[in-house]
This record gives sequence, structure tokens and C-alpha cells, in this order.
Amino acid sequence: MYCTNCKQELPLDRFSKGSQRRYYRGKIKQSRCSKCGRRAKKTAIATTERKLTKDLSPKKRARLERRLARMIYSVIVKPKLNSAKRRTQRLNARPKWVKDSWFEPIYDLCAKVSKETGVKHHVDHIVPLQGKRVSGLDVPWNLQVLTAKENCSKSNKF
Repeated sequence: MYCTNCKQELPLDRFSKGSQRRYYRGKIKQSRCSKCGRRAKKTAIATTERKLTKDLSPKKRARLERRLARMIYSVIVKPKLNSAKRRTQRLNARPKWVKDSWFEPIYDLCAKVSKETGVKHHVDHIVPLQGKRVSGLDVPWNLQVLTAKENCSKSNKF
């Protein structure tokens, strides 16, 4: 996929998951890579903070402060909350009697298949951990190896 910001052809894993899904579905061919996207968002936050140091009317200052708070939440706080939610969901979905060593063969197989075929593969939960109608467990028999394209198109569906 092509990054419009750094003007380079980069592998798909350098782009956000949303961009990858849109690419696999044939909706986009170019986008901003994750690194450039983070840099642009942090630059926008710094610019807004600089604007707040100037003399502004109370109305403009209040509007900029609200905007800055939303930007900080979406760039810094929300990603941390989402990853924490995913980790706790996964920990709660794994029964206490399941050992970590049971998962190693599946992840080794995924890496082996990816290396042999040259196509990126993911380990996918057959019954998703955060499904709308049904939620599965994080156990070895609920896992399967899929290509990245299939896994991204499957999303959280059963």
C-alpha cells in the first residue's frame, strides 16, 4: 500500500487496521501509514497547545480547550483504554485451567505457514471473544490459522 505522506510503498502491517480492511475490500489503494498518522495527530495537538498560549477571547479559548481535550482523548487516552479492554477481555475469556504452553504450537504453525507461503497469516478465534450475539473462550480448540485478508474481513463475526 502507498503512504501519501512519506511517499513510499509500504507493507500492509504498517497501516492501521481500518486502512487494511478498506484495502482488502478494494475501497482504497493509498492512505497514511500508522507512523505518519500518529505524527500528524501529535503535531495537531502541539499546534493547538501553542494557539492556547496566545491572547484569545474567552469564547475562542474555551472552544480550543474543548478541541484539545477531544484530541488528547482520541490520540492518547482512547488507544490505551481499548488495548486494556482487549487484554482484560482476553484474560477473562481464558479459563484458569488452560496453560499458556498449549497455544505455542498454533502460533508456531501460523509463523511457519506465513514464512512458507509468503502471505501473512493470523491466528483467529473461531467464536470471537467480543462477539455481539455470542462470546467465545480463549482456548486452543477455538483458534484457527487464516490469511490476514480473511481474518480482517471476518472481523468480530461468528
